[in-house]
Amino acid sequence: PMVCALRERFPHALLVWAVEPLALRTMQLHGCLDEVIAVEKRWLKSPGAIRRLRRQLRALRLDVVLDPQSLTKSAALAWMCVVIEISPGGVRVRRPRAGAEATRSCRSAWC
Repeated sequence: PMVCALRERFPHALLVWAVEPLALRTMQLHGCLDEVIAVEKRWLKSPGAIRRLRRQLRALRLDVVLDPQSLTKSAALAWMCVVIEISPGGVRVRRPRAGAEATRSCRSAWC
């Protein structure tokens, strides 16, 4: 329901979902998602997997991440890729590192 509501409200937004391989095919069939990223099951324990995933996420240049689960792994994914994170725990805004290119401006009604 959340993804469909976001697609309806923001029809031109890039909607991306990160899942473990077991759920990959199911999520790829979801009509409201633009992209699905496969995340290795034990990625958080592998420095190489963390680096690869961070590069992949940063390349998307996301403005906002929604973290409805608010678990350690999902929070770590959110932390690696965005400036604004929205989770059940609240909204956190982080500034890009000095010298880093800022993300594109957010044009949604709730930014």
